[in-house]
Amino acid sequence: MKFTVKSISEGVACQYYQPKNGQIITLDLDVETTAALRELSNKKFFTTLSWKAIAENGTTVNGDPVAYGCLDSASQLPQEMGPSEKATGKIAFDVPAGRGTLIFESIAVTGGWEWSYPAK
Repeated sequence: MKFTVKSISEGVACQYYQPKNGQIITLDLDVETTAALRELSNKKFFTTLSWKAIAENGTTVNGDPVAYGCLDSASQLPQEMGPSEKATGKIAFDVPAGRGTLIFESIAVTGGWEWSYPAK
């Protein structure tokens, strides 16, 4: 899988979800899977188990930072993709107000990625 974070937006308003942790941010992503995806048993990416948020003071957000019900289905990134597919979409997160870090650690790879918010 290859992916690119095109942008991070802050202060996003949700129609059916009210933030519990402080604010809503979205990541706008381009995702492309490769043929090697056939070899993995778990084909779900960017699931709730893959994400965590850490506030500026170092405190990890309790619970799931993904804000379900925030984005309409046309703008959401698919949670499941097959081999050799491409998708563009967003994921919404309920994170503490102010600065922080959003972390993605997939069970399919070693290591992970971090993004600071607010975007610089």
